[in-house]
Parts: sequence; C-alpha cells; structure tokens
Amino acid sequence: MRLTVDYDLCTGHGRCYMLYPDLYDADDSGDAVVLLPIVPTDREQEALESVDCCPEGAIVVELDPPAAEPPHEAGGDAAVAAPAFAKPT
Repeated sequence: MRLTVDYDLCTGHGRCYMLYPDLYDADDSGDAVVLLPIVPTDREQEALESVDCCPEGAIVVELDPPAAEPPHEAGGDAAVAAPAFAKPT
C-alpha cells in the first residue's frame, strides 16, 4: 500500500498530522508530508482511516496490485505438440 498527498487539493487543515503523527508531518507552509510512503502492513488500517479525516480529499491510498500468477504447467495427460518441421532423413 502506498500513501500520497495530492498537493493540488491539500490546503493545510492539519487533521492528518494531528490525528496520525506517525504517518504525516507538516512542511513549512502547513501542507501534509507523508512520512511512510510505503505503508507497513501493521499500519494499513491507520492509513485507510486517515483518508477519511481529510476534508479536502487530498490523501490518496494506492493498494498494491495482486501478485502475478505463475504460468500454468501442463499436467501428465496434456498433449505434446509435434515439431513444426520434419528432420531430413
């Protein structure tokens, strides 16, 4: 899970860094700064809750894409394709 702030929307209300000081801090102008851009698994619930605390909707959570499935291997009864060319005799 990734945590970001949309700075076009952030107006510096400060709710995120007041309620979740381990996830956010403030820059010199009062806008939120994400302290943990890659959210540890044990902090994901807090990150999701922090989205709702922002009145401007400036906090963005990106869920990790699911892991790619490994390619399927042919089973024992699978047909084996013949070569596309014939060996000269």
